Amino acid sequence: MLVHTEGPADAKIMIVGEAPGEEEDRVGRPFVGYAGRTLDNLLGQASIPRYQCLITNVARERPPGNKIMYYFEDSKCTIPKPKLAAWIDKLASEIRLYKPNIVIALGATALWALTGEKKISDFRGYILPSTLVEGTKVLATYHPQAVNYDWKLYFPTVLDLRKAKRHSEFPEIPATTQTFVPDADVKQFVAYMEEIIADDDCTHIAIDVETVQPGSHIEELGIARSPNYSMSLMLLRGKAPAMPEADELLVWQTFTKLVNSDKKIVMQNAAYDIGVLWCNNGILVKNLWMDTLLAAHVCWPELPRDLGFLASICLDVSPWKSKLVRTKSYNPADAANTLGIALVLDGEIDRQ
Repeated sequence: MLVHTEGPADAKIMIVGEAPGEEEDRVGRPFVGYAGRTLDNLLGQASIPRYQCLITNVARERPPGNKIMYYFEDSKCTIPKPKLAAWIDKLASEIRLYKPNIVIALGATALWALTGEKKISDFRGYILPSTLVEGTKVLATYHPQAVNYDWKLYFPTVLDLRKAKRHSEFPEIPATTQTFVPDADVKQFVAYMEEIIADDDCTHIAIDVETVQPGSHIEELGIARSPNYSMSLMLLRGKAPAMPEADELLVWQTFTKLVNSDKKIVMQNAAYDIGVLWCNNGILVKNLWMDTLLAAHVCWPELPRDLGFLASICLDVSPWKSKLVRTKSYNPADAANTLGIALVLDGEIDRQ
């Protein structure tokens, strides 16, 4: 049986799943079975009334054996058969007609149909632009049936839905305000550190190092003076030094002055970065204000604590950790987003 879109035409939120299940196929309504009851529970925890949402699926008929790959030409589920392609076109026309402020993609198939991305674990929780309907804001999260199979996904999904609720109040995709300066030259990076030291208005900085093995030698050093501005310096290119010895000595001398200033220092997994700086360079970071990994464990002991996950629930930034090819901005993005996360966690610790 065809299962059509359900909900008010003026809904701010549209929820898109994968395909109808057995009970949905029997009654002709989306998300009324076991997964639907879990969805109702999740929406309730996020204070989203279901009756105020448009609810639909990418596929409008139940696939044989509940196997969505039935509607694809290939095993990787990237080439839709004509019937599925028609349903995706119908989904696009509905989004253009109803103009929801945000579309919530439940699971990998909905994420793919709306954005072209496939890996739900990398992109969930982030605000993404739709490739299906230009200008549409998408937030992906786990499918309720995945939550039924693995209950530890429950709380992250609730947090994703709460973020979607906040974003449902406006249609605009958050503008990128971050500026990253990767692979700076020595003079530029030293001047940047000296500027931070002299700036009394800059009270918090984040430091992030990238290392290579064996030996945990520091390959790249990133410093953020705000969540919106960071700079990094390459110290190694492959296994060779990236600069003359005198220049590297100047960098570490200035860095030592920076970490011994009155700036409050933030790191992600500080035990590792501080240990590397001490063992390899003899620089001891004493004024650590927050380790975001530990602070996240204090606030949300049941959640993952990796930087990409924390950014997805704390910030409105692009999913930089999900790229298959690491970009030059990877390290400065780590530093800037670590600082942004720290400021959010500081408020969360006060609230709790």
